[in-house]
Amino acid sequence: MRKNISLIKIIALTLFVAIFASCKKEAEPQLEIISINEISNSEALVLAKVEYESSNEIVEKGFVWSKQSGVNMENKLGSSTFGGGSGEFSYRIVNLEESTVYYVKAYLISNDIVTYSKELSFKTLETPSNIIPCPGCETIEDIDGNIYRTTYVAQLCWLVENLKTTKYNDGSEIDNVTANQEWKSTTSGAYCAYDNDEENIENYGMLYNYYAVESGKLCPTGWHVATDEEWKQLESFVDSEFGPHTDVWDDEGWRGSDAAVKLKSESGWLGSGGTNDYGFTALPGGQRDEIAAMYQRKGEWGLWWSANEIEATNKYRRHISNHETKIARFPSHKNSGYSVKCVKD
Repeated sequence: MRKNISLIKIIALTLFVAIFASCKKEAEPQLEIISINEISNSEALVLAKVEYESSNEIVEKGFVWSKQSGVNMENKLGSSTFGGGSGEFSYRIVNLEESTVYYVKAYLISNDIVTYSKELSFKTLETPSNIIPCPGCETIEDIDGNIYRTTYVAQLCWLVENLKTTKYNDGSEIDNVTANQEWKSTTSGAYCAYDNDEENIENYGMLYNYYAVESGKLCPTGWHVATDEEWKQLESFVDSEFGPHTDVWDDEGWRGSDAAVKLKSESGWLGSGGTNDYGFTALPGGQRDEIAAMYQRKGEWGLWWSANEIEATNKYRRHISNHETKIARFPSHKNSGYSVKCVKD
């Protein structure tokens, strides 16, 4: 009888241990925002890290932000989304209001459960007084619904952000060409995101070939792709040494003194950024070359088309580098992929 009781106790204890082990709480994911850097009047760079030793897969991670504390997926002002997995991830939040406090959390989703990091806050800087939005049109919307800020420089009204549209202003579609061979050989208007990665569009806009530029319908209605003469007008206005009507701006190659520094954004460049004195906010969106259709130099180079012909196959581009204070003016092939800045008609 005693043996039977002992056996029952052993079985019960074994079952209890097994049940306890199966119900043991799994390790919680370790999620934190490491830093918030490169804060300007309109953007900030957020870096986070997730560590999760559980066998359960993280299906999604990202950031949520708001102008109110206690931000979550339901009351967020904005969000960014990344795929699963552990490790570090970052996002540049753009189009923020100046001199405003924002609250941000990192999040992850696993087993249909949302886990948040500790909430952090930051305050955007005040816009310098010499940045003047265009009278009567502080923002402009393109046919895709993208919103652009404006800045008035050198008696011209410019869009601050690089163009992002996927349609001409008459509503017709522009070809999204991702394949290298097609990009090299097409004779039609085309666009692509850098590295064919949509995550690059928000910060850097699209890259377009010149066939899209010469359509005359790429910018929002009432706007046009900046011409070679308009680029010269801008460069000569902001440069400290070489002013308007100086022959240097008609040259090819690197010209001027410090115009690039005045036009570069303060953040977003590898190495040092610029002073962005006039709100032009030149960003290094890189390029897609015409020879191999390779993506190159995001973070290091900003390249923009100008809407003037040189000869049948070549057009001028503007080139700003992270290691150069001058701005370059070079001829380029129509199948090159560059950013676009629009100017008001």
